Amino acid sequence: VKQLNPKVVMFDRFMTEEQFGWRVTEQCPNALKILDTEDLHCLRKGRHQAFKEGALFNKTYLFNAIAKREIAS
Repeated sequence: VKQLNPKVVMFDRFMTEEQFGWRVTEQCPNALKILDTEDLHCLRKGRHQAFKEGALFNKTYLFNAIAKREIAS
């Protein structure tokens, strides 16, 4: 990544940002890092949990460990 020296780096998932974001920051500190959030896993997991419980989805289902990781990314 240092040889490429990108000005912008886009991560398609929060997990890839977790794995590689620090490396980009370390090697290319001026690169703009963008996290694509069109497919938030915390929303998908929350909806799935509500479905499994036979409950109506509400915002309390968004407060899960995956949400914390995505927000941190």
